[in-house]
Amino acid sequence: ALPISVLAVGGIIALLMQDRTPPVETTAVPNVVGQVEADAAAALQADGFEPARQAEASTDVPEGTVIRTDPTPGEQAEDGSTVTMWVSTGPTSVEVPDISGLTQDQARDQIEELGLTVGEVQQENLPDQPAGRALRTDPAAGQSVPDGSAVVLYISSGNVELGDLRGQA
Repeated sequence: ALPISVLAVGGIIALLMQDRTPPVETTAVPNVVGQVEADAAAALQADGFEPARQAEASTDVPEGTVIRTDPTPGEQAEDGSTVTMWVSTGPTSVEVPDISGLTQDQARDQIEELGLTVGEVQQENLPDQPAGRALRTDPAAGQSVPDGSAVVLYISSGNVELGDLRGQA
């Protein structure tokens, strides 16, 4: 009975050895952050990786440049695996809102809620608008501008410009 048990154990060990998979080959992910997309993809492919692209808006990184990767640079990854590159689409654009008729505070709030800033406030004389009302912006309402852009806000002074009335009765 002993030789049969030895054979059985030997057979099990042989089967376990047969199912072993070869060790996985890995390579460090190259640092392609800051490279233009085409160069980054070529570098990844040269190191045996399959590049994948994700678009991401950025005000800091020029359009078409790699922002980050997953796996991260230097991390060991399986040969032939996918490395995702996030490529900058440049800054997101925002449409300047129509703020005419709002108070200065309401207009500022609406501009800032969209990710824009009020660069300066200019006073304009307009007889049909009460003082403190928003008249217009520069760039004009409806124009697309990069996220974070400054907008000039024109506010009614409440004053009326009169021509020279001297000598008129």
